Amino acid sequence: MATAPVQVVPTDLPMEERVSSLPKTLADYLANPVAQTKWVDGYIVEKVGQTLGHAKIQTRLLFRWLGYVECQPLGGMVLVKAPGQTKGRVRRPDAAYSSPDLIQQFGEDIATLLQSYPLVEEIFSPTDCGEDIFLKAQ
Repeated sequence: MATAPVQVVPTDLPMEERVSSLPKTLADYLANPVAQTKWVDGYIVEKVGQTLGHAKIQTRLLFRWLGYVECQPLGGMVLVKAPGQTKGRVRRPDAAYSSPDLIQQFGEDIATLLQSYPLVEEIFSPTDCGEDIFLKAQ
């Protein structure tokens, strides 16, 4: 399956036209993902900016996780912000592990993994709401 191009909504259009050009269903979103967003419970949700502290933690964990996977006979790959579908949602965890079985089943050229990754990394900040943390875990 080929990678879907990421849709960027032009900001110079009137609000009505910008909204009407957005995907209306999960299937539409999977076919035409919108940059810097995720799909949650039927809505397109903008991903907020990342702090330097968040990026620092993400980078350190990623290097350690990648080193571990490469030194073990696990196979698979560690991915950053790779979209995966869970319970009608499309999430982009900070990092995710894709097993050799998933790579063989779905390939490497897909836009969104149509299931959860077996292991994900999410970094939370002090401003994250407790309810949001539990929603990400679903």
